[in-house]
Amino acid sequence: YDLKQLESGIERLELLLPGFSINIEQLSALQWADLVTDTNGVAAKLVALKVGAAVAQSALCGCYPNLDLVDLLQKYPKVLTLEPQELRENAYKVPQGKAAFACTRVFAQGCM
Repeated sequence: YDLKQLESGIERLELLLPGFSINIEQLSALQWADLVTDTNGVAAKLVALKVGAAVAQSALCGCYPNLDLVDLLQKYPKVLTLEPQELRENAYKVPQGKAAFACTRVFAQGCM
């Protein structure tokens, strides 16, 4: 990666997640570089987190819209390293009506 690519990617990541800050102690420099140079992939993951499995499983409709992504990802940035399919699979594990607390616990599993 070159510096210009990384700087541009960081700016795009900040637009996607206002208030989010990169913490080099939580992910490796290479992982952060991969994320900031694939902001389209990050955007897809954010949509998967917000929407969850609502389309595939109507019982989860409304589970994720109030999820504070910045708070979740600031604590557990490894969630961003999961593939959208993994995020959708994890969505099925969230008990209905327990959105914020359960989402944090489910998505953080294996990301600590």
